[in-house]
Amino acid sequence: MNPKFIWQSKHLGLGVGIALSGLGLFLAVPENMNTWIKVQKTYTIGSFEFQDTTHIRINETTPQGYAVVELIPGKTEYKALGTGLMFLGSVLSLCFSSILVKEYERIEQSNYRLRQSEFELEDLHLDQTTEVARWAIELDAQADISKMLNPPKAYLPDSEEDEPDNDKFSETSTGFLGWLKTKNLDTSHIKVSQVGSLSFNGRKLKADEIRKFVDELVTSEVAEWLDDKKSEFRLLSQ
Repeated sequence: MNPKFIWQSKHLGLGVGIALSGLGLFLAVPENMNTWIKVQKTYTIGSFEFQDTTHIRINETTPQGYAVVELIPGKTEYKALGTGLMFLGSVLSLCFSSILVKEYERIEQSNYRLRQSEFELEDLHLDQTTEVARWAIELDAQADISKMLNPPKAYLPDSEEDEPDNDKFSETSTGFLGWLKTKNLDTSHIKVSQVGSLSFNGRKLKADEIRKFVDELVTSEVAEWLDDKKSEFRLLSQ
């Protein structure tokens, strides 16, 4: 069944209960229990006869000149009907209000859990951002140290550049970054094929190895891919 229809039905039931209670209260008012007297006054003006009729309570004094013509008993059936409707309306109102209170409490609890989850996600995002920033600072520091320990070499012809390096770098993205900075490369535009032609720790890196190192540097926000094919990249920190 449609949840929206059920939700509206509960509110409708509460409204019907309140309406029945109000109607029952109106019918059960004490006035309907009173016995009334119909009194009438007859007077003549010229050749015309007029009658003035009104109703008074049984315990009231009959107005001067009026005569009692009818006794109207109290309408006890209205009292009984009003009492019944008021009882039924009260029961309906109590039942549906109790149900709706639980529904609203459940909704409030769900909203509270949702807000709590949002706060936890924000805290997690803040922690991750802080961690990434910390790693970026550490990588920058390591790169600076590597640059001091391994100063850039003078440009060598391709024939000499292809010769194995005597210096050893760690087989990590940090070591790869330090090694790149020892090469006479344009750090704003580096090709994977260009890096693959150079010697890293006495061997030439495969394209997949280079991309793996660069992906780690991208994660640390030290490098950035220039195309979707991951054939060109650049360094963000010097």
